[in-house]
Amino acid sequence: MLTIAEPITIDAFWDYVAQHPLEAGYYELNRGVIEMAGGTGGRHGTTTIRVSAPIHTFVEQRSLGICTAAETCYVLSAEEAIIRCPDFAFIRAERVPNPIPDGFVPLAPDFA
Repeated sequence: MLTIAEPITIDAFWDYVAQHPLEAGYYELNRGVIEMAGGTGGRHGTTTIRVSAPIHTFVEQRSLGICTAAETCYVLSAEEAIIRCPDFAFIRAERVPNPIPDGFVPLAPDFA
């Protein structure tokens, strides 16, 4: 993981990500510091889909909430400028933002 040591705000991070797309991997924000994580391999990808697809189907069939895929970023702490982008996440129906934002999801998922 490569770190860019320039503490920034969440809004500045959104702008940075938009202006610096990665061909492989993704960005996260850790206490205002941008971190670039590398892409994953085939085994990781196949394991992720095997685990996440049945959960997504279960959630959808029961209207339990929403599931998000890889690199959907969540603001874990606005005060500490922490954003994480899990491979898969679930948010309970009563916590789903309305509308779902185009940008970062402004809360921590219930399951990731």
